[in-house]
Amino acid sequence: MAGKRDTYVHWRETARNARFFFMDAKVSLFILLFLMHMRLWTLILVVCVMAIFTALDYYKYPLPVAWRIFKSFLAGSHKRRD
Repeated sequence: MAGKRDTYVHWRETARNARFFFMDAKVSLFILLFLMHMRLWTLILVVCVMAIFTALDYYKYPLPVAWRIFKSFLAGSHKRRD
């Protein structure tokens, strides 16, 4: 009976991030950009984006959380009082 129940749990994989081979699927947009416009700067852009997403994946930060951390870093720790 437990084997039959396991076949109906495919929905639990829907919360995972989309992957393109070993990296986040968002990188595939930059790879497509490079394939459409093969220049050195687009190759450097793709490598940098892959490195950033690999680091985020290593530290287990989703992109929205990392963006919020980056924005709070830019804003600083002191708030202005009026």
